[in-house]
Amino acid sequence: MEFLFGKAEKVAPDASSTIDKLCDRVRDSTLLEDRRSAVQGLRGLARDWQVQVGTKGMPALTTVLQNDRMDVEIIKLTLETLNILCSNNGEDEMGKTLTEIFVKDPQNISLLLDILAEVDFYVRFNCVQLITTLFNNVGNALHEGILTSPLGISRLIDLLDDRREIIRNDGLLLLISLTANNADIQKIVAFENAFERLFSIIFDEGSIEGDIIVQDCLQLMHNLLKHNASNQNLFRETSCIKMIPRLLMYKDANGQAYSIAQSREELSEQKIANITSVLDLIRILVEGNNQNTTINQNLFGQSNMVATLFELGMTTHMPLNIRIQALLAVGDVIKLHEINRDRFSRCSVKMSIQAEHSGLPNQKPPPGTLTQSAMALVQTAMEKNPFGLRSAATYAFRCFIEDNMEGQIAISTSLKPASNSETGSLIISNLLDLTTARKDPWVVWFASNMLLHSLHRNLHSQDLALSVIFQEHGGRDNLDAKVQIALLSLLAVWLFENTKVVKEFLSEGSNIQYLVEQINHASGIDPVVQGLAAFLYGLVFEFNDDSESAFTRANLQNVVSSRIGVDIFLSKVQRLKESKYYLSKDDDFENPFDPVFLEFLKTHLDQITRSVTVYKARVASSKPKPTENGIDNQNKLNTLAKSLQDRDAEIALLRKELEQLKYVKRSPSPQPAQTGREIELLRQQLMEKDEKVKEIEAEQEDLLLCLADQEIEIQNLKERLKKYGEVFEDDE
Repeated sequence: MEFLFGKAEKVAPDASSTIDKLCDRVRDSTLLEDRRSAVQGLRGLARDWQVQVGTKGMPALTTVLQNDRMDVEIIKLTLETLNILCSNNGEDEMGKTLTEIFVKDPQNISLLLDILAEVDFYVRFNCVQLITTLFNNVGNALHEGILTSPLGISRLIDLLDDRREIIRNDGLLLLISLTANNADIQKIVAFENAFERLFSIIFDEGSIEGDIIVQDCLQLMHNLLKHNASNQNLFRETSCIKMIPRLLMYKDANGQAYSIAQSREELSEQKIANITSVLDLIRILVEGNNQNTTINQNLFGQSNMVATLFELGMTTHMPLNIRIQALLAVGDVIKLHEINRDRFSRCSVKMSIQAEHSGLPNQKPPPGTLTQSAMALVQTAMEKNPFGLRSAATYAFRCFIEDNMEGQIAISTSLKPASNSETGSLIISNLLDLTTARKDPWVVWFASNMLLHSLHRNLHSQDLALSVIFQEHGGRDNLDAKVQIALLSLLAVWLFENTKVVKEFLSEGSNIQYLVEQINHASGIDPVVQGLAAFLYGLVFEFNDDSESAFTRANLQNVVSSRIGVDIFLSKVQRLKESKYYLSKDDDFENPFDPVFLEFLKTHLDQITRSVTVYKARVASSKPKPTENGIDNQNKLNTLAKSLQDRDAEIALLRKELEQLKYVKRSPSPQPAQTGREIELLRQQLMEKDEKVKEIEAEQEDLLLCLADQEIEIQNLKERLKKYGEVFEDDE
């Protein structure tokens, strides 16, 4: 009759008593069917009564996992219930609390890992789900529990061999999470034949043409190999490096293998992600400061990866992200490796000149002309390509010429014929010519970037027209911010700890005026440019020898306090520190900062800023009293003068007594019967007085020397204070 009178209101039973009864049945019932039914009841109540079911039922559910392993149905229900209890509902973190209670006993984690050995689909699936939930809540505790379980890692690795894709895929995601930040688990997973299993999955799924499971497999490889030398050794020794070139190939309908760069088909987003992951894997294996880098570079060179990567990076129809990562990989593979650099130099590519291309100084290949690899990189960096591609081409070119004298000579003579025998520095002078002569701002960016890299190693000895670069491009209002950043970075490294260069910079007054204008602008200028201008101003202040009277340290500091304002100066520096470029990661190649310069900037920024902003306070406090050392010196001087007076008085007294003794010795004795003993006593006293006079005279000479040193030091302090405006009378 409900359809006539409406739905009758149902009174909910006492949930607490129901949960108590179900928990008692799970714990005490002798019939498996009763226990199974009770667990099913707890699962139904778990979402709505998470706290009550968790606190009262978790011990009973754990007992079921231990004692009823033979019954697949009750194990499945128990795992589902525990997963519900340990899951967080929205902002409520009760699931995390219950998880902490569950994993407090390490045996519970071992129990779940043992259950993974079951072949039943639902048992395995729900067990993986529960372990994933536990990891999301208490990752560190789960790491410890897995490491203490003898067969824990083996059980997890076996999931990769499960033919049921959903279990295999969930197991793969779990392994990615577990290996992200734990070197111990990384090593154990790698030595469980993980690499061979992962490559098997990748090739079964169609290599890079596969779906997201291929990307997940490559991500797990990244976790196992990055910053892990022992795993890289294993990866190489099991011939896995030789499998990587196969990942950058595709097969046509006839089964013929071709490089991906030769494919004209449109790439899906997933295929782009897969290719990018392969390129990242290559870069991990040849990253710098790694004992395996040279060996891995050898293997990549032998497998023709240099040409494959270069072709992929220079193919215009390839997606931008792939081209960037390919050129970065080229740089890493050839860096400081003579054989691979030689392989690279023999590569060539057909380059088509864009309509807006500004050209090289002396050479401009016609459209479609075969271009040598290094020159192709230069052209790519100078054309109006996206900034990330320019950065990648610049990085690859830098890796090619680094410690490569023959390559530098070849590039230099291509840019401008050699006019002298100093070919080692010819590439530097050509880059300087590009920086000063070319009007295209992106050519300026490329040359500045390359000069900046060289400057860190050998440019302090070069007499280059620093101010010319700055005056030519620094003050151009329409100059792209990234190009300004490159120029200011170049100038900053040039000025650091080099008073000669600072003097040259200050010799042109408009340079300081430009920096002040950049810092003072309230809008219209990139905050990073303003922060770098402030840093540059601080460098000029810090390494100024005061040889330019118009721009002494005191005058520069007065400009900060009067024309700019200390608060504004500090705010520009703070905005630089908060910028995305300053906080960028190493793999962000949209960042106009050179990675080496960025590290240099972070090291010295605070120190330089503090120097220019606290200088005035230090001088002001020194005027009333020269320095604390000056006070100590004056006190010492007074003490020495008083000591000298005392010594002079004592010497006069001793000399008087000495004369008296000598007179007594010379005068006739009033008593001829004076004994020889008395004469000997007088002679001894005379000798003692004579020695004491000599000692005092020696001490007096030392005191006079100390007094002279103190007077010289005080005079120097007075001269320093006179520079800051302190006036002294002649008698002071």
